[in-house]
Amino acid sequence: MSSIVGPNQERMFALPEDFGAVRRSMALGLLCAVTTVSAASGDPLPIVDGRKHLGVKSCAASACHGKTSGGNATVRQDEYPTWLRHDAHARAFEVLHSAESKRIARNLGLKRPAHRSDECLDCHSDNVPKAFRGPEFSLEDGVGCEACHGGSADWLGSHYGEATHSENRKAGLYPTDDPKARAELCASCHVGDARRFVDHRIMGAGHPRMSFELDTFSQVQPAHFDVDADYRERGKTAAPAAQVWAVGQAVMARSLFDALLDPKRGRHGAWPEFVLFDCHSCHHPMSDKRYRPNALGPGLVRLNDSSVRMLGHAVTALDTEAGRSLELRMATLVQAMSSGNGAAENEARVLLSFTKKWIDKLGAWKPDAESLRRIAQGVARDGARGAYRDYADAEQATMAIQALSETLLDLGAFDRDQVARLSGAIDQVLKATEDDERFRPDTAERAFEEVLKSFP
Repeated sequence: MSSIVGPNQERMFALPEDFGAVRRSMALGLLCAVTTVSAASGDPLPIVDGRKHLGVKSCAASACHGKTSGGNATVRQDEYPTWLRHDAHARAFEVLHSAESKRIARNLGLKRPAHRSDECLDCHSDNVPKAFRGPEFSLEDGVGCEACHGGSADWLGSHYGEATHSENRKAGLYPTDDPKARAELCASCHVGDARRFVDHRIMGAGHPRMSFELDTFSQVQPAHFDVDADYRERGKTAAPAAQVWAVGQAVMARSLFDALLDPKRGRHGAWPEFVLFDCHSCHHPMSDKRYRPNALGPGLVRLNDSSVRMLGHAVTALDTEAGRSLELRMATLVQAMSSGNGAAENEARVLLSFTKKWIDKLGAWKPDAESLRRIAQGVARDGARGAYRDYADAEQATMAIQALSETLLDLGAFDRDQVARLSGAIDQVLKATEDDERFRPDTAERAFEEVLKSFP
């Protein structure tokens, strides 16, 4: 049994042994960085923060973050070795030398090899403008410290002295502890926005399928910090998994509507851009008859609105009327897109405004056991009734159940027998969704039914 722990947190109970492994297999893949101008918190994202990036060597001294093992009372000091040895971000640049990356670059007709092309470097390195690179900065470091924590020239000296976390933030340290800011940062790499976007052209050239969920990706990243009393005393946020999940879903939903409304995306001959649909709604064997009657009718594919569906469960648990409004608006948008009646963009604008408001609301939310139960049961109930026929929906629902269950465990909402029953049911869902190429909706439906029956 392996504990469903976040960074350096201990759990009273445990879930199946493959819990972490399956989450990791869902999360890891080629890192694709795409950026926005600023986060919901108002902090500019590191790649456009306008500050000098000094490179990972500026953090790697043994007196700073380069110790071979942690143990300092305030910070671990082994952050650099942890990143270098165990974090996929450290290998993001190396991926560009692989046969797969060379094939993608060739298929795209890039004029330079992948490891020299901005179209790839923007995704696989801290590719800030040359004017903002320090003397020891190197693109070959991949997605290094400053790609997440911001250009360090203005706060490198102060952050290990007497400066508070708030003062370091003002000097340019990016607040990765804040769920809203972290969601903006991670989604800018794994979902996409106006500045850099992994479109269907890149996917068609051979790029792996894009998949993201904030809590899962946060969990599988090797921890290089301790969430303890000192962490909180320094003014840092230690948000529960369910809140991280909910904020992440709201940011992903907002990104979908941003993409729909962006005049520069999806204008290569088809709107919406094909990458906004679930890959497996088209890319599955023709012998696999997945169709069930729905509002669209046969032959029409849905947007990959999995994040909106998950957001809807969170919203409904907190505000039933708002949840119903989101559901109706989304149905209207999908219907308008399928009929080509010209109303789709207006609906997308309304939904964009809605998700922006809920990013803030969920960022201020304090999860309680009652609301978490309602959300989790709603997610499982939809799965049991066959609402997740597309793989992306089932994948997001699986990760939702895990994040919600983890926080309920933290709140002491389960006794030992309940944990044992739920663990077995979650194990079935994990197995049903662990391989997108072998996904079968009916199997996932039965697995979610077991979760629903097992959920206390």
